[in-house]
Order: sequence, then structure tokens, then C-alpha cells
Amino acid sequence: MRKIVGIASASLIALGSVLVGAASASAAPRPQRPAPAAVQIQSIQYDAPGRDTRTNQSLNGEFVTLVNHGRRAVNLNGWELSDRANHVYRFGNVWIGGDGGTLRLHTGNGRNTNRAVFWRSGNHIWNNDGDTATLSGPRGRTLDSCSYRERNGRDGRDGGRDGRDNRGPRDRDGVGRVAC
Repeated sequence: MRKIVGIASASLIALGSVLVGAASASAAPRPQRPAPAAVQIQSIQYDAPGRDTRTNQSLNGEFVTLVNHGRRAVNLNGWELSDRANHVYRFGNVWIGGDGGTLRLHTGNGRNTNRAVFWRSGNHIWNNDGDTATLSGPRGRTLDSCSYRERNGRDGRDGGRDGRDNRGPRDRDGVGRVAC
């Protein structure tokens, strides 16, 4: 009888370890594609109204609008927005609301609010003849980018000498703004 109980116990232990191993294998996370970033570049106002005078009003006429398509607010602390010339703005402790919340990054000086932050640059950032805005997360991973070219359709890189349209969205209404 002792022999039967010993064999039965050993069998139950072996069966239990097989079942536990199978359960943990099926519970292992499956690799998934990364979801698109909830926070994206919505638009770029790259040509401030009027002449580019480098006054604060002119500088703040340039701005990038971010939009949060996610349901929850997102803290942008450590995120960066840069242009093709490697001008980089690093976000501080600022939140962008969920469900379509927006935040504008103006080029010039001003007081940061929950709807607008300021680069505090003394020069215009966004090139009127074409540029690329890149939004990166706190670990440097590119989350979104938006390129544009000047109004007349030239590609912005070489003044149109190659005749190709290769710069992304074009400002169709001539106001120096592009939707991304």
C-alpha cells in the first residue's frame, strides 16, 4: 500500500508541474506591434503673418500644435520637438489633455499655460521654404513627424532645381500653415 501511495504522489507531483509549466507558457506575453502615438503633430504655422521681424509678436506667430488622440492626459516632461536644422525644444512638466486636447508650442517668449508653451527663441525656427518637425518621446524614440514644402511647390531642399515634389504636405491656401 505504501508503494501505491508513493507512486500516486509522485504521479500527481509530476502532473502538477506539467500543468503549471503549460499555464505559465500560455500566460507569456505575445509580441505586439507598437500602437501609434496618442500625441501627434496636428499642424505647423511656419510663416508668421506679416514680415519676419524677429519681434516677439512675429516669433510667436510661428507655432506647432500638438493633439492628444488618446483618452487620458499625457505628461510631456522630457519629450522633444525638433526641426531639420536640429533646433530642439525639450518639454518640461506640461500636460496635454486627452480626447482631442491640444497644446501649442510658440517660437518666441511668453508665459507657459496649459494650452501654450514658449520656446523662448530669439530667431524664427521653422523655415518658410520647407522643414520637418519631429516629435520624440522621453527616451528619444520618434513618435511623429511632419514635413512641408514652400507654397509654390518647390521642394525646399535645393530651391526646386530637381523639379520633384518630395517634401510632404504643401501649404495650399498660402497662409504659411500646414496640417499634418
